[in-house]
This record gives sequence, structure tokens and C-alpha cells, in this order.
Amino acid sequence: MERTAVTKRIIKQLAVFGFLTPALFLALASHVHAAQDTAGKFNQYWDFRYAVDSVNGNDNNDGSRNAPYQTIGKLMAQTINPGDTIGLAASSTWREQLTIPANNVTISAFGYGARPRVDGSNVVPTSAWSVVTSNCYQATVSVAGDPGGKTFVNAFQNGVYLTRVAGSATCESTAGSYAVSSDTTNGNITLYIHPTGNTNPATDGNTYEYTARQFAIDGFSATNEMISGIWTRRNLYADGSLRLGKNSTAMGMLITDGGIHSVYLREGATLQNSTVSGAYAGSNQVISVIYNDDPTSSGSVTVSNVSVTNSNSLVNSVGLYGHHNTSGTFGTVTYNNITVTNFATGFDGANAASVNVIGGTCIGCTTVFAVDNLAYNASGVTAAGYTSRLMSINDPGAVVTLTNVVGTHNSNTGTHIFTNQSNVSLTISGGRLSTGWNAVQSTASGFALNVHNWTTNVTAWVYQIPTSYGTLSMNNNTYTGSGSGQHWILAGTNETF
Repeated sequence: MERTAVTKRIIKQLAVFGFLTPALFLALASHVHAAQDTAGKFNQYWDFRYAVDSVNGNDNNDGSRNAPYQTIGKLMAQTINPGDTIGLAASSTWREQLTIPANNVTISAFGYGARPRVDGSNVVPTSAWSVVTSNCYQATVSVAGDPGGKTFVNAFQNGVYLTRVAGSATCESTAGSYAVSSDTTNGNITLYIHPTGNTNPATDGNTYEYTARQFAIDGFSATNEMISGIWTRRNLYADGSLRLGKNSTAMGMLITDGGIHSVYLREGATLQNSTVSGAYAGSNQVISVIYNDDPTSSGSVTVSNVSVTNSNSLVNSVGLYGHHNTSGTFGTVTYNNITVTNFATGFDGANAASVNVIGGTCIGCTTVFAVDNLAYNASGVTAAGYTSRLMSINDPGAVVTLTNVVGTHNSNTGTHIFTNQSNVSLTISGGRLSTGWNAVQSTASGFALNVHNWTTNVTAWVYQIPTSYGTLSMNNNTYTGSGSGQHWILAGTNETF
């Protein structure tokens, strides 16, 4: 039997019995091109328990790779058992929701072309529009809202977010805006829009879409899922277009046009080699990648080799963050080689044994690291253009380390590292901070600082700390700029090292 056939049988059996770990999946999948191996080429050799192809499939087929179904609805009507594999054909698009009903299920793209797209939005038919006032139009649309309040309707014109306003009156006066009669109704609502360009949506030839389904792919209730090579887009429910269950892995994903969240990771989940792009939820806080659960086994969460970007820095937005619901502690939360662009906060995390940010970049963020966890470590990260802080330490008693972090402030009047919490311990080893007013500022008692092999270039004080500080240890550092070598005690003295 050829190697690919043997490998497929091994993967299938490991999945059935729950032994298919992410690392083992990646190692075995490399023999059968389970991940995208060249641009537009996916998983050429796997057979699947079920296959779906929106372009060439037919719901009267048997659902095999050679005779795939056409719709997700047909797939969802089948019995999906633990260990089953599901193939989604390249260049397919479904405006349907795929809910994973069993543990140890593998979902993978296959064939040639663009990533298969599972889309949480619908197109508004041109016939649905009617004029409200001169520039505001309305349409009745159907949504799967959550009466509990966790849904938010987004609207798009030619793939671009429209801006949420309070109602039809404001919509009338604001080009490029929309309003809804309800975010939480499960059924019909009224969508109001004022198109960019003051056009008539019934006749202007533009495409108008709205978030209709809660998720694109929902694996919340299953465990040990493996998902690869899929594009998920848009979500009505807060948690994101992709929800991963416990101990599950998603790789090679494209996740776009998020709402309150874009991706939701439960305890033990991993997201890797993926792109997360776009987020908007009106006045609500946006957190693009979130881990959230009531962890019971201190499972770790890993996000690795992922780009998290937004077109502009939304107020109160976060690139990556997580916390428990009501109780429990996650294991290690690792953000490895992440690129974060245009968020109010780049990296954050809480309720974990430790939060570790390893490598990567943060560009155009207001604050790069927010420390809301007792143990927080950042190493090898390069950050540029932040307008407020490199790091804001918000937990009393936090133990924080920065190793070989390079940061450039956007302003000569800003502070790089700040805390107003007591008994914080900060260790800095290597790296460089440039521009800014202060390098390190604490306004609380018990602040302990250990700095070595560090370079700063700031315009005022390198260290600004209170007289009630804890231990200070500084050696082999290089201070340049007009703030060269000054340590300011709040009582008013200047000391030069």
C-alpha cells in the first residue's frame, strides 16, 4: 500500500481514539499535503468521510470526495461521528453555518483554488430596499440574534464596514452609515443604510451585506478538532466567525471581518499559521483573538505565527486577550511570533499561570503590552509607533520580565513603561527603548526594578519611581539622550547613575 494511503489510515485511527495531537497531525499531514503546500493547492490526496463543493457538488450525491455534496446544510443533516474527516473544496463559498457535532473531527480544504469560504453574512436583495428619507433606505432582513444580548449586526458596502449610528435620523445625515431596529432579535429586523456616495442601494450596482448567522464554523461543544486551510468570514454572535473547542487546533486559516471577536479559543486550543484581519462592533470593545473558558485542567492556549490586523486603531480595541468566565486558571498562554497592527492594545491576558509573548512585532498600537496577569513575560518583540505605552502594568504584585524588547515611542512626551500598582517586580534584560519622555515610571509603593544590558534614549528621566520603592538593581546599561542617566525620586531629587 502506498505511503499516503497508510498515513491516512493512521490519522483516521488516531483521530477516532483521541490520540491525534496538533504536533502529530502536522507531522503526518506533511506526507499527504493536509495543509496548503503551494499557493492555491490544498490536500491533494486525502479521502474524506464527507466532502462538500459549492461549485461542482450536488446534494443528491453520496458526499464522497469524487461525488461531493453542494451545501453545508446537507452535510449537517448527516450523522457525523468521532474521528470523521470533512473536506471543503477550494474556491467554494457557503453562506451557511457549519457546527461541529462530534469530538475528534478533522475539517480540511482540498483541491486547487482559493481557500473555501464559510460566510456568516447574507446579501441584501436589491428588491428589498425602500426609501425612508432622501438618503436613508431600509430593508427587512433575517438574523439569528441572541435574545441574551451577545449579538451585534454589522453591515458592509462592497466588502467595507459601514459605520453604526443610533437610528434612521442619524443615518440620514451620515453617509457610509447604518442602523438596525434590533441586534438581538431571532427573526426579522429592519436594516437602515445611507450608502457612501449618497446613492440608491436598489439601483447603484453595489453589494450590501449584513451579518446574519452567529458563526461561520462553530466547534464550541466538541473537543480535539483539527481545522485547516479554511476562510471564515463575519459573525453575528460576539465570539467570532471561528469558535474552537477544547484541545482543538486551527491552522492555515484566513479569518476576516470580525465583530466583537473574530476567533474564540477554549482551554487547550491552538491557532497557528493564520491571518486574522478586520474588526468592528460600533461602540463595543473589540478583541480580535480571545481565549475564554472556565478551565478545569489548567490547559494552555497557544497562538503562533499569526497576523492580527485592523485598518485603523479602534478605541478600546485589543489584538489578543483572554480570561476565564467565572473561575479557573489557564496554563501558559503563549503568543509566539505574532504581528499585531492598529489596535488600542496589542497583547493582553488574564487568569493564566503566565502570559508569554515571544518574538513578533506590534505596529501602530496605542499600548503594546497590557499586564493584567500576575506573571507576564515578553521577549524578542519589536514595537514601533505606539502612542501611549510600551507596557502598562495593571495588576498589583505582578512579576514582569522584558528580554530583548525593542520599542520606539511615537512622541517625545510619552512614557514607555508605566504602573500605578503596588509591589510590582520588573526585570529588563537587553533591548532598547527610543524616543519618549520617561523609560520607566511607577507611582506606587514597593516597586522592584532589575535592569541590565539595556539601552535607552529618552528626553527626560530614564527612571521615575517613588521614594517608597523596593529593591533596585542596575548594571551594564547605556543611557543616551537628554534624559541620560537620571533617576528621579518623587520627593524631587535627581540621581545620576
